Amino acid sequence: MSRPSAACWIAITLATMTACSTPGHSPNDVVGKTLSAVNETFPDDALFLVQDASAAVGRQATYNSSQLESDLWTIVAACSSAPTVEASETIEIAVIPTDEWHGEQEGFYQTVACEGLKR
Repeated sequence: MSRPSAACWIAITLATMTACSTPGHSPNDVVGKTLSAVNETFPDDALFLVQDASAAVGRQATYNSSQLESDLWTIVAACSSAPTVEASETIEIAVIPTDEWHGEQEGFYQTVACEGLKR
């Protein structure tokens, strides 16, 4: 295959792969990120359920809805009504204070109910 032909083949393959992939973030993609980092990912018209899981790290629950765009809170568990949060009508997340997040997901899944939702 000549060099221009190979370059064209690669470009077509990448374009096809991009067109066929599902854009968006799975619920697991937002775990470990702050609310401010992913807030624009969530649809404005979605039912949004936030669980303050601070008790799981020995802290008092203090989250309130005015902090939805804050970097003080990190998502530790998430589920949604669609495979991607962008396409979801319902999203449930659990948050803890960012200074308590150490990168370990285990133990937080029970902090969201996820009834009828995808993890």
